[in-house]
Amino acid sequence: MIIDSFIEPTELEILVQSKLKQHGITLYDYPFNPYTIIQAEGVILQEVPLDNENIRGMIVNGPNATGILINKNRSYVSRRFIAMHEISHFWFHHPCPKRVCFEVYKQKRKGIEWQANHAAACALMPRKLIIELLNEYNGNLELMSEWLCVSPESLSYRIVELGYAHRIREAKYLMQGGIL
Repeated sequence: MIIDSFIEPTELEILVQSKLKQHGITLYDYPFNPYTIIQAEGVILQEVPLDNENIRGMIVNGPNATGILINKNRSYVSRRFIAMHEISHFWFHHPCPKRVCFEVYKQKRKGIEWQANHAAACALMPRKLIIELLNEYNGNLELMSEWLCVSPESLSYRIVELGYAHRIREAKYLMQGGIL
């Protein structure tokens, strides 16, 4: 399904879970490897060290193939998020010849970059699993992020967005990051 206008976050979350289900991914498969989805979709994947760390990744659509390029100089958890972000573009946005994703982008509205980020967060950190992990790890953000193979920053953003910031032991960590 192509998204060409605003979509509610919960609607996007449902679409992402539907796509994951099509790939046979359930909560029992977490943490899953987003690279397997890229491969299953028939998308070419290259990890290349780029001089500028602010260049996260890009998706390139050609007449015969689509490719995803990920900056190999990023951390492992960052590359996983970038991979999911880029495959979200593949799933939900009209193909354009090249779409580059930078670390910092100006967010005027909830456009395609927000959608790809939100889709990646929903895929790698689903609501139901976050609730289970908050209970299992007693709100320990570091342990939860290690288990999910995501950055503490991404996880804290997702937890705040879901309305569970009060459940995190590291509320000070969130406040220092400017999230609360």
